[in-house]
Amino acid sequence: MDGRKPGEVPTDPEEYEALLKRWGLDDDALGISTLRAARGGAVDSSTPDPDPEATIEADDTETDLDADDDPAVDPEPDDDPVRPEPDDPAPDDHLPDSASAAEFDDDITAEAGTENDEIGLDFLDDAEPAVLSTTERKRRRTWLRRSLVILTVVLGLVAVTAGFYLVVGLQALQSLKREPGLLPTDDGYQSAPVNITGPLNFVLMGSDSRGSDRGRSDSLMVAHLNTARDKVYLITLPRDLYVEIPGHGKNKINAAYSFGGPALTVKTVQNLLSTRMDHTVVIDFEGFIGLTTDVGGVTVFNETDSTNLGFHFPRGNITISGEQALAYVRERYDLPGGDLDRAARQRNVVKALILKLLKPEVIGNPATFNAVATKLGAYVTADDKLTNELIWTTATSLNIRAGDDIRQIQAPLSGFASIDGVGSVDLVDTPKMTELAQAVAGDSLGGYWQQYGED
Repeated sequence: MDGRKPGEVPTDPEEYEALLKRWGLDDDALGISTLRAARGGAVDSSTPDPDPEATIEADDTETDLDADDDPAVDPEPDDDPVRPEPDDPAPDDHLPDSASAAEFDDDITAEAGTENDEIGLDFLDDAEPAVLSTTERKRRRTWLRRSLVILTVVLGLVAVTAGFYLVVGLQALQSLKREPGLLPTDDGYQSAPVNITGPLNFVLMGSDSRGSDRGRSDSLMVAHLNTARDKVYLITLPRDLYVEIPGHGKNKINAAYSFGGPALTVKTVQNLLSTRMDHTVVIDFEGFIGLTTDVGGVTVFNETDSTNLGFHFPRGNITISGEQALAYVRERYDLPGGDLDRAARQRNVVKALILKLLKPEVIGNPATFNAVATKLGAYVTADDKLTNELIWTTATSLNIRAGDDIRQIQAPLSGFASIDGVGSVDLVDTPKMTELAQAVAGDSLGGYWQQYGED
């Protein structure tokens, strides 16, 4: 603006030349021909402009175009050199006139503290090389003003929407039940320092407790999140897995929950995998599976045609939700692999539910997101070290994009047996279990999954 006030006519012809080039206007569009004529260099708009260098030389001593300061110029009182042409439309009270169009552009960018090119307004300068009419210039400025209003509204909606998700997410985290004592304190694994930037291991367990009877763990998985945060490995430990339970001898792994609750279960898993388990999550499995209703159902591939609790599940892709989904993951007696097939169904449904929760139609739908987030806290109890900050940091670092990023592994078995006082058990394949433990500890489950994992 060179010290000029908004709307003030530039005094230097070079500024006019620059202004004309920026806006694609001829002399008459800004009244410059009239100004030149008033200064003794009359130019007919139908004839070419005089030599620019000559004009500049003649104007070198001029610093103001005010007629009162130039004794050689004595225009008539009603002869306004910057008056709009008769065929121009009436000026818009809210828009600058044609002589100050460039200043209008400069004022907008000056107030924003930036140049046109920085905010994408350079299309106003050189979008069309052809001469623009006053109406077209005003139309562009009106469009710009309306676009800025629309942009402001959109940004406001984004802020409100982001605020909604933040509030709902924080409320869900606050409703999450946390209990001390879910992790063991009498082994060397839990005394190791926590490194949240490395791999994370979560023990996920569902319980079949009824009233004061603690019961046994109904399902047991280890969720291993790799350091890159782009893969989750769901490792199922079958409920009948015959293992050493600290202080209780060998028994089915689900008996650890009955003997000592979540802490003893975690300790048993740590001894089995020779690896620290970072956090424990106890899940109301029925409630968790009930989330399938809130997300509109999940689709899984069913290997075995079967019927349970009045629901029929044909072989192939099936979409299940609510009570139907619960009947699907509870069935085991009519499946050829018994509890192993049941565990596989649980993994598939959990995987499908996680993927469905990450889909735009679910997480991007405020009503669905609110329904899931508010219920999730009621179904989950975590250890007291799993803080809101840790959950938020971990969740926002995830890079899970497709089904292949959630990988399933079953603990390796060598066969089955019947043990007096224990019943039917699944025998551990010790060499493969050692491989699995090394892969978990070394955050190298990709190779193990390629060799032994499930699709």
